[in-house]
Amino acid sequence: MLEKALINSTVDSIVAKLKENGRITDGEISQLKKVFDSQNLVIGVVGKMKAGKSSLVNASIFADEILPAGSQPVTVTLTQISFSEDNKVEITLLSPEDITDLKEKAAYQGDDALLIEQSKNASQTLNSFPDNYENLISSKSCIKGTLSDLDEFVSAGGKYSGLAKQVFIGINNECLKGITIIDTPGFNDPVSSRGETTCKCLSSCNVILFVHNEDGYDQSDENLLKNQIEYAGISDMVDVFNKIDILHMPFSEWEKQKEYYIEKRDEY
Repeated sequence: MLEKALINSTVDSIVAKLKENGRITDGEISQLKKVFDSQNLVIGVVGKMKAGKSSLVNASIFADEILPAGSQPVTVTLTQISFSEDNKVEITLLSPEDITDLKEKAAYQGDDALLIEQSKNASQTLNSFPDNYENLISSKSCIKGTLSDLDEFVSAGGKYSGLAKQVFIGINNECLKGITIIDTPGFNDPVSSRGETTCKCLSSCNVILFVHNEDGYDQSDENLLKNQIEYAGISDMVDVFNKIDILHMPFSEWEKQKEYYIEKRDEY
């Protein structure tokens, strides 16, 4: 945001000089500002479950607990956040076809280890739904609500946990102007269409914040890099080593620990 503010200030200074010398009209200035303001930086936040992705977004962008966060896996659906004049929430629900797909996965009786794990995840997701969930998703595909409704749909402990395919949040926060943040759930989502939506959204990101817990890079991170992220439009990926305080090490030893993390990253 500081870089964009600096660019904006520089542009304003140049425009003022051009106007002073009669080399630009008010209409051209208006068009230039419109184009500049329409530029949107899309930031994806990825990482394995419990890495602290939502907590990072809360702390660095909102300085408040806007997104549900905690020590256990919390965010269970893709959440897209951008600027809006009015605070609003739009929740896209799973479709009946998504439920059918979940039930088919949960019913698997074979001996394939991968499909057994998928079946387990699908069963847990179905069991987390409220009793009347089929009536809810058959009557509407999208729900409009407020920020106070988020916990019910986005948090793992919410009443409608897991029923949301995607959540759009609009917040009147100046820090979000020109920025869209995509907060992802843990991967290996049993809902196929939700996983596909996550991958598609990440492919539109300009920057990826790759959040790691105190363990640094591991096999789960490698799988995420190889199988979940499309790199076509990504110009930069930033590693965020989170929860370092859990290591209980003095700052004097941090440089050595950082070298170890970088070594593991380079291996992967």
